[in-house]
Amino acid sequence: MDLTRAKTALILAFLALNLYLGYQLWYSTENYLSYLTVTSGEVEEVLGQLEEYNYHLSVPLPRQSYTMSLLSVQARDLDHEELVQALFAGGEPAVQEQEGETVYTGQEGTLVFPGKGRALYTREGPAEDSQPEGQELQSRGEEFLEEKGLLLPGANFGGLYPGPGDRMRALYFQAYEGFSLYTSFLELHFQGDQVAGFEIYWLEPLEYSGESRYVLPATQALRRFLELAGPAAAPEEITGLSLGYFSRDYDAQRWDVVPVWRITGASGWVVYINAFSGEEETS
Repeated sequence: MDLTRAKTALILAFLALNLYLGYQLWYSTENYLSYLTVTSGEVEEVLGQLEEYNYHLSVPLPRQSYTMSLLSVQARDLDHEELVQALFAGGEPAVQEQEGETVYTGQEGTLVFPGKGRALYTREGPAEDSQPEGQELQSRGEEFLEEKGLLLPGANFGGLYPGPGDRMRALYFQAYEGFSLYTSFLELHFQGDQVAGFEIYWLEPLEYSGESRYVLPATQALRRFLELAGPAAAPEEITGLSLGYFSRDYDAQRWDVVPVWRITGASGWVVYINAFSGEEETS
């Protein structure tokens, strides 16, 4: 047997195998990146599909490709004493323990701590007849938060939404490294032009979990939304399309929140699309 020829054949075989594997890797990567890149044609196609289903997108459609991973979080310990002092300046409130909840009741209102990271406040007092809108209502809410020292670190204004009856809601989401944590929120409740109460559920981000990978592009999230929602009975305006984190409400010491596309409508509805799987996430 010619040893030199055998060595040459073996080297050529390994070279051919490496070239083949390299081509397969390049081909799959190119196809995957082209799938993630949103073209002008895809944008026009999705906008046309939205119109066919009676939806109008009134915000910009993101065209970037993003890589994200799961995020480990835990409920943050709220300072009960600090909140009580801020909300009951008129006197010491009565305190009760009811089925695992701590309830403070005073002339200003009622403050409930239903669990770690949570607070629910209902304010006493006459409601105003006027109903300001937009920027004015947001300003009224932020004046209240500043007065009470409730502007939580990392809280970003997330919009105004209709609530029960004639009430409006102002939502603030926790921001973390450029993305909103939609599970972590401060929600103000208005009656007329006055803050009638609020709800807080605040998280503490711990660390990223698992490998970072590409998320579905916004166009894929909108197509999935149309599959889930179907045609609208009347014209609907999509007023929000943003990428962040969300999860169900878990009774756990620590859990992972997933990347999601948050899609909102002018009439108050919200849909969360898992940015990895395309499945709907529900609270």
